[in-house]
Amino acid sequence: MTKNTKKSKIAINWSKVLITTGIISLIILGIIVGVLVYAAQDLPPLDPEQLSGEKTTFIYDDSGVLVSNLHGAENRTEITLDQVPDDLINAVISTEDQDFQKHHGINFKGIIRAVISNLTSGDLKGQGASTITQQLARNAFLSFDKKWERKIKEMLLAFKLESNFSKDEILT
Repeated sequence: MTKNTKKSKIAINWSKVLITTGIISLIILGIIVGVLVYAAQDLPPLDPEQLSGEKTTFIYDDSGVLVSNLHGAENRTEITLDQVPDDLINAVISTEDQDFQKHHGINFKGIIRAVISNLTSGDLKGQGASTITQQLARNAFLSFDKKWERKIKEMLLAFKLESNFSKDEILT
């Protein structure tokens, strides 16, 4: 065999590899798009009222004296972000989502880290990858079901939240 024949066989092999890789990539992309479209069909609307959760109702008498308050399972009082100590904000971000200021609702680096950690440890529920925005989406709009469909909806809602609200609004 001459050198030219070997080179042409190598070129043919590389072209097959590139074509095969391209086809597989398109199939994977199609599956991902299909799953996202399917999950997006019944996403709940972004209702800002749901973001703050249940509120406490204060009952006053006619002279303005507090008589009672009514609340659900949680006794919440709405506050603004400037009322929360910076150390608490930094602690929450540091603990829950170190890249909070850098991502747009979904932290792909965190997802990859969690998948690798969970697979190498054998504990598939050990590491989480939810961002603060994803946690807000789940708590405000979704159930706590441990299903992939809910996780995908959580990611889509997180992206929508980040598109419609500032980071400060998401934190409060």
